[in-house]
Amino acid sequence: PALSEQERNASLLVMTPQQHMLWLRSIYQKLVCHPMTGLDQLWLEYEAFERQQSEALAAALIQELQPKYQHARNVYLERNRVFSVQDLQWKARLAVPPVSSSKDEEKHADSGGVGVG
Repeated sequence: PALSEQERNASLLVMTPQQHMLWLRSIYQKLVCHPMTGLDQLWLEYEAFERQQSEALAAALIQELQPKYQHARNVYLERNRVFSVQDLQWKARLAVPPVSSSKDEEKHADSGGVGVG
């Protein structure tokens, strides 16, 4: 049976240190593969986290994940070359219905109802 969100949140509170470390590792590993602001800092934090757990395991995990991180970093840098931060803010780009003013209506009436091209 699937756990409710409340049950999942409660299970996070009773994790063993080992479970918590594995949970954090999985979160880090998902995040460092996404092109986003702060990715380089996140990667450094992930490397430090893994080294704190085990140097030998850290070397293997970092080597395995580094190509995905590099790809995400390259995608992020390419997006920054193509788009500015303002271009990517979707809230400013939502479609809105057209608004006509009384001047537009007068022009439309003066032209006999034919659109001006």
